[in-house]
Amino acid sequence: MKGIEFPVALKQVSKFEKQNNEISVNVFGLDGREIVPLHRTWEKKVNHINLLLIEAGKDMYDSDDDSIMNCNDYHYVYIKNLSRLMSSSLARTKKKIDICDRCLHFFSTQQYLEAHLQQCKLINDCKVKLPKVGNDITFKNDRFKEKIPFVIYADRECLLIPINESEGDEEEDEPKNTTAYQKHDMFSIGYFLKCSYDDSLSRFSSYRGEEPALWFVKELKLIAEQIDNIYGNPIPMENLSLEQQISLNESDTCHICEKSIYGRIKVHDHCHLTSKYRRSAHAGCNLNYQDSRIIPVVFHNLSGYDAHFIIKDISNCFPGKVDLLPLRKEK
Repeated sequence: MKGIEFPVALKQVSKFEKQNNEISVNVFGLDGREIVPLHRTWEKKVNHINLLLIEAGKDMYDSDDDSIMNCNDYHYVYIKNLSRLMSSSLARTKKKIDICDRCLHFFSTQQYLEAHLQQCKLINDCKVKLPKVGNDITFKNDRFKEKIPFVIYADRECLLIPINESEGDEEEDEPKNTTAYQKHDMFSIGYFLKCSYDDSLSRFSSYRGEEPALWFVKELKLIAEQIDNIYGNPIPMENLSLEQQISLNESDTCHICEKSIYGRIKVHDHCHLTSKYRRSAHAGCNLNYQDSRIIPVVFHNLSGYDAHFIIKDISNCFPGKVDLLPLRKEK
């Protein structure tokens, strides 16, 4: 099979299906002791199989004796009967149930399942799991409620430059399977710096010419220094108006965690970038409620294409090391 390595990675299952027109594959994985879908085929073929992926480095529970199996490498296990594998975790009944191998909902009869399948492939891209009755979902990281003050949106443009045979590498002893006839040459780049609290600090800048990636990295360094200077000079809180003072005295709720302040120290909370008074808060909440020092840089298709144009200049111009997130099996 062309372009497929063995053992087959999860991201290559779709490629396997394209090269085998009469075979469709669903892949499931283990999340603790729960079965979850990892890959769903778009169309069931004549030969359809369900596989269970045992991932590398994960502790897997054996269903027979609850012992832990340490897997040294990932491999696929053929699921002969999905209903028998999952019925005990989905339904209390000991009768046979029919399971949709796309969304993992189960039905008491095959007729109900067939009716469900008509719409399932058009709607569900993942397993639907509702919370149990009585469970509440709450947001705990209150310090992340504030907007990030600065963000950068960037993009670059490239030209396809023809490669002459004389410019290519010297001929090797073994024949090549592919021949490069064009190369991508970046010729321009631009970015928009957006400030969430003061539009006068927002700006657009672009560059066209030699080494645009190096220009962009130098701009990032300059922006980082300018914003660091802003953070390093916090603005004292403005004088409270009479209405604000009355509101502070009467307030008994922290505006950050939204819990009662009664019996605890109450303080003023204000924005260190604008000097604006927010509301009353717990002393601890106020200390943790800080503006983010991270400046996100958003590229379109960065991991798929743009990154290799600028990563070298970033590693050379900024002190310290550059940490990259590795690609997993599913990319």
